[in-house]
Amino acid sequence: GLRRAKNILDSDIANTPSLSRLAQQIHLNEYKLKKGFKELFGQPVYSYIIDRRLEKARVLLENGNLTVTETTQLVGYNDLGRFAEKFRKKFGVNPSEYRNLRK
Repeated sequence: GLRRAKNILDSDIANTPSLSRLAQQIHLNEYKLKKGFKELFGQPVYSYIIDRRLEKARVLLENGNLTVTETTQLVGYNDLGRFAEKFRKKFGVNPSEYRNLRK
């Protein structure tokens, strides 16, 4: 069940289902999903999604073919500022700086 939840998230990290929808898909209630996911994977579902999105963005920016805005949208963020804030917090540089460093 919980590994299936992770697979569902990983299959389309930009368009993840809500917690309630994810719980329905794996036939657990939300509480058991949240508690079990954190125990098994070491972080809450929400944090896992953010980490996976940021990691995907980092890889896309490394390739250098996309703008920061395009990358932001591809990984499921609608707010460029929020994305940049999370990216900077995780990697220590702004997305645009990271992209330019990789060129």
